[in-house]
Amino acid sequence: SSMSDTSLQHWREGVGAYNAGDVKKAIQEFKAAVPSKGILFNLGVSTAKLGDNQAAIRHFDEVIRLDPNLAVAYLTRGACKHHERLFNEAIADYDRAISLISNGSLSLDYSGDGLQFEMNRVDLLFNRALALKEMGRIQEAQEDVSRAKKMIDQRTKNRQPAIEKLSNQLEKLSLNAGNNAAPAPSSHMPQQSMPGSTSNGVPVSLQIPFSQPPPQAYSTPAAPEKQATHAAPTQVSIPVPAPAPASVPAPAPAPPAPAPSSTESKSSGAKGIFSLEQLTGHPPFPDGVDPTKREMYLSDEQFQQVFGCSKADFQGMPQWKRDLLKKKKGLF
Repeated sequence: SSMSDTSLQHWREGVGAYNAGDVKKAIQEFKAAVPSKGILFNLGVSTAKLGDNQAAIRHFDEVIRLDPNLAVAYLTRGACKHHERLFNEAIADYDRAISLISNGSLSLDYSGDGLQFEMNRVDLLFNRALALKEMGRIQEAQEDVSRAKKMIDQRTKNRQPAIEKLSNQLEKLSLNAGNNAAPAPSSHMPQQSMPGSTSNGVPVSLQIPFSQPPPQAYSTPAAPEKQATHAAPTQVSIPVPAPAPASVPAPAPAPPAPAPSSTESKSSGAKGIFSLEQLTGHPPFPDGVDPTKREMYLSDEQFQQVFGCSKADFQGMPQWKRDLLKKKKGLF
């Protein structure tokens, strides 16, 4: 189900405004678009960034209603509930997000779906431990922390200091609990303002919008083998939002294809290759051209220039997305 051009336009403008730091304008743009899963997710991220966790939670509720397997929405909703001190509910969301990362995999990468984010178990365990600590469930929090420590790898090694710090705080709290035999529940209150406990008490959240529409619905995550193909990305910190690919203005039409070069002879012989000019506009088209697949008669090089991706990548896109790109380039 394709989104209308105006909805996509609002989406792009919203992402542009968000990345430029104008979150209020981003919210206006997102509200003007059709409330799809990606738009609602972006509204959740934007309202949370402005500190309105209640509104953000409502947006993420809608996202989850549309797609109960979108694991990252449980992380973001959990973090908002955490900030609102709804610790039990936050923990339930973190649990669900953890359960949606397939077995044997440490993370779930959303970059292929227009979200420059990799959700990993280390952050979810850290968040859950923080919430358990706030509830005075020290031993369970310690179990989560020790699990998280074992999972740290290249991608998450910058989380180490925060995890060590939390680990030390939990150590002190469990000693205190041991000293005051069976402390009354109220004794957790003063301990929360332990020196240094607040600076660390921020759950990891997500501050990045979908820069393009995600797939209609997620099935449960891919089997581990498929997940393992993600090479560890180089970045480690929570990634900075990549600018929305769509907001780049369309390039001026490419110049006519040069005389057949070596690249053209590689792709199906120069005889089946035509310039963009020969393939756009009105029929008749050159001999032997299938009018519904005109884009495939561009040289590989020119195809890459026109669509910004290879022919193979293009073929892998959903039909509505290919049609949208072809309409933009006069090839539909």
